[in-house]
Amino acid sequence: MRAVSPGSPLVRLVAIVSGSLGVLLAVLTPLLPVRQERASLDWPQPQAVRVAAPLLGSAPLSLDLSIPCSTLRDLPTGTVLSTVPTTESADRALLVRIEHRVEIGRTLTVSLREFPLLTAAVTQIAGAETGFDSAPKSACDALVVHSSAARTTAELSGLQRPDGTPFRTVRAGDLRPRFAGLFTDFDRAQLAGARVRAELDTRFSSSPSGWKIAAIAGAITATFAALICLRLLDRADGRRDRRLVPAGAWRVRASDGVVGGILLLWLVIGASTAEDDGIATMLRARPDVGYLADSSGVAAAPFGWPYEMLSRLTVLGGSSLWWRLPAVLAGLLCWWVLSREMLPRLGSRIRTDAAAPWIAALAFLAIWLPFGSGLGAAALIAGAAVLTWCSMERAIATRRLLPAAFALLIAAFASAAAPGGWICLVVLVAGSRRILRSSTEAAARTRLPTGRSVTNVLARAIPLLAAGTVVLVVVFADQTFAAVREAIRVRWSAGPDRGWFGGVERWAALFDMAQENWLARLFGVLVLSVCVAAALRNRGPSARTTRGPVARLAVAVGAALVLMTILPIEWSPDFAVYAGLAAAVAVVAWEDRAGKPLGNGPLRRRFPVAAPAIAAVVLLQVVSLAASTRYPAAWSSLRNRCALADSVLVETDTADSLLQPFIGSGLAAENVGFTPNGVGDLPAENGGGTGALPFRLDPARTPVLGSHTGGTQPAHLISQWYRLDMTAAQQDPAYRVLVLTVAGRVDGERLRVEFADRAGDGTIRWLSELVPPAAAGSPAWRNLPVALDRIPAEANAVRVIATVAEPSGAQWVALVPPRLPRLTTLQSLVGSDDPVHTDAGFAFPCQRPSGHRHGVAELPVWWITNEPDGAPPGWAAPLTRAHTLPAYLAHDWTRNWGHLRLLTPSTEAQTATIQVAVETVWGATGYGTR
Repeated sequence: MRAVSPGSPLVRLVAIVSGSLGVLLAVLTPLLPVRQERASLDWPQPQAVRVAAPLLGSAPLSLDLSIPCSTLRDLPTGTVLSTVPTTESADRALLVRIEHRVEIGRTLTVSLREFPLLTAAVTQIAGAETGFDSAPKSACDALVVHSSAARTTAELSGLQRPDGTPFRTVRAGDLRPRFAGLFTDFDRAQLAGARVRAELDTRFSSSPSGWKIAAIAGAITATFAALICLRLLDRADGRRDRRLVPAGAWRVRASDGVVGGILLLWLVIGASTAEDDGIATMLRARPDVGYLADSSGVAAAPFGWPYEMLSRLTVLGGSSLWWRLPAVLAGLLCWWVLSREMLPRLGSRIRTDAAAPWIAALAFLAIWLPFGSGLGAAALIAGAAVLTWCSMERAIATRRLLPAAFALLIAAFASAAAPGGWICLVVLVAGSRRILRSSTEAAARTRLPTGRSVTNVLARAIPLLAAGTVVLVVVFADQTFAAVREAIRVRWSAGPDRGWFGGVERWAALFDMAQENWLARLFGVLVLSVCVAAALRNRGPSARTTRGPVARLAVAVGAALVLMTILPIEWSPDFAVYAGLAAAVAVVAWEDRAGKPLGNGPLRRRFPVAAPAIAAVVLLQVVSLAASTRYPAAWSSLRNRCALADSVLVETDTADSLLQPFIGSGLAAENVGFTPNGVGDLPAENGGGTGALPFRLDPARTPVLGSHTGGTQPAHLISQWYRLDMTAAQQDPAYRVLVLTVAGRVDGERLRVEFADRAGDGTIRWLSELVPPAAAGSPAWRNLPVALDRIPAEANAVRVIATVAEPSGAQWVALVPPRLPRLTTLQSLVGSDDPVHTDAGFAFPCQRPSGHRHGVAELPVWWITNEPDGAPPGWAAPLTRAHTLPAYLAHDWTRNWGHLRLLTPSTEAQTATIQVAVETVWGATGYGTR
């Protein structure tokens, strides 16, 4: 059998057909059908008449309610139906009630979001004549309510108003009620015939149909075949293939060791970003939710494929090291391509100069370290940008199109990773003109007949198009075009929407000295900006650089900076995408315009000034974080498998840990100006307490005194001596701290703790005193822990002395008796099975995030948050109450690590049963858009 010539008509035909098929299938993938879950809640349900179903999106897609008028006529006063518990605020809820009004007696009221929809006397519904209205002209059938995004209607069907119009109220616009379930004051028999149906939001709960799976497989296969044909067509020029990897690329250099070592160290000590906690929670919830969703349940598409890949690492364990590893590997790849492929293309002198890799390494680390250590896609995009540039330059140098196809492929996937990936498109545009000109010149030289010339062009152009569109099968693998469009709309409407001009704020934020690590961030971006400006200014001929690649690099980076400024993307972490490109630009900027090697002549005037400054900043970043425990997530995962959950110690017996006085039961031995009500205007539930006390302390057993009395005379309090068995405490590792619970504004002049040895006959031998440590949260209730190793071992008595020299609204103290609580780790208390809502998922890898399914959120048992106070999450607030448990960071007792709250049910209700049906939905129409 005769071998097929690389440039034969058969190869061109296969390239056109396979490439066209790949493009067609890739473009059709978003429009092909998926298996869409449609969920609904039907009421009443057999398990209970009161059912809980907290919707993640707050409101259902639609709500239909029907209650027979015969049922309403017989009901006493009370709540007939409500979409939030009747013990909670009716704000934004649908509320149907029977009320007693003096002028008309029992009255049916229907309100939505505290807006009255319908009001009618029960006698009017029953058909009797009333004193304020004429008798109805027809019998009342049922109360019918329908609420959707378009309108809300409430009607007493069959009943007419005096003017003959239907007894109906219609309100246009989206007034759908807040929905946490269905709640009533009546039993099942009293509500005979009542029906409710709520359509739930499952816009993004879908899986690919068989047709879609076949199209995805076909698009990938056809694109692969088209690229093989493109390679064969490239080889038809008769020239020898160039090496895929440059000679000597695998030889390890000193600069490789520095960059690689620092990146591996950064894997452990690197700072996390603001978005890491949300990403970590999203990754761990992925198996339960069924798709990659943010905290509001919106699909991550179209920028979700990197996180889909990252979520696969959860099978290796919850350690944050696994999740940070891909970013470090992307950094190592970026550096390897930069040093082996990119720098040599910038000029022969740069290729042979020993100083060039060191300048590139310093510039690379100066930008990478402050910006590139998070879980976001910026690290991946930094490597993609370098690969795109190198592929385009190889296509230009070899006059072959397969490298350009790979550049298109890489840029497409980078653009689908995050909006920051669009800089790869700028790199493509910067090199496309030269490739297009080379292709045009090659076509002119062949002088083929018109038909063959068109075929020749199509055989090369269509595979390129296929390489750029195959990313669609990944973006829309389990979502439709309509669903992704809806996800984009929801995010855009949620904001923040700063407009195109808001990008200037990203640069201004770098000068905010209140931000952590602000100097390193500012310095890295300044290095980038100065180098780009210098490279753009020096784009002319140089003995040391190659004009074409340098010009395309400088223009691409400069244009990307402008583009990134006006794009609606995240803030400072996106500067990491420039790490590789900026390192190359730095080498160009420091080139010797006189044509001398970097190691000679003018370098002595610039290299010792600029490069050591960058090196100093890089070293400062590494040393400062190596010596710091402010970012404990990755580092603590090496020491403790469950990271912070193994380091945070929680009180298990707050109410029972109060020390008892030797004599009596009161708090004060001497008291001037302190009263039980002297706690100011602190909220009753501050800290999740009972009555006016926090931390689940029992008011019946906990005396409290405070100096917030409105008086102006000095206040002084000496508590009784309390029993403190230090001998027993030191033998039990569960006892670690003595705790003072205080409120007001406290300092060393106002609060002291004294320790003594009390003999059996009551004789006191004073031992020592100390000032309790300060804690954040003034003036609210807070805990001041005193480590037991600060207390004399022979002490068996303790008392508290509080003094307020000038009482006022701003200067006061309140306290309760000291406590000696038993402590256990957060991991032991919370475990890995209870659902947890957390704002810090990156630091708690062993906790199971509360998920959601079919639009209904799972109620969490625990809440780990950075906020000192506040209500539970919006969807959980109507059904739970939060109780703060005192918790401390081991060996750093006053450090503000966060807060642990126990969420308990606020109402009695059973979990609702959700009906789920699976339907086939085409991609253009979608389902359940809001």
